Amino acid sequence: MNMKPIEILSMIEEATGTRMYEQKRENSKKLKEKKQLKWQEITNILEQEIQPKIVRLKEDRNLFTLVMTRTAIPTKFQRVSRVLISRFSGNVPTHSLYYSL
Repeated sequence: MNMKPIEILSMIEEATGTRMYEQKRENSKKLKEKKQLKWQEITNILEQEIQPKIVRLKEDRNLFTLVMTRTAIPTKFQRVSRVLISRFSGNVPTHSLYYSL
């Protein structure tokens, strides 16, 4: 036998079936590295793009809610005052909006 030690080891690994497991382990390592890179990419997108949009949308929602609550009261007041003014002036509107307070 004029084989190098690496060749002898390779032949023994192949005969005992450990080479197959080593290949599976290497494939698993490569797959794990790819999954970790993809996870990191998704995390970066979430932190850099999606989170700021969510924060901005929440701020817009809060501003909208604030504006709507502040304008809802004057709008109802304006509607009541229009009804009262029209009733006292003798011009009773026939539109149903004026009667639904």
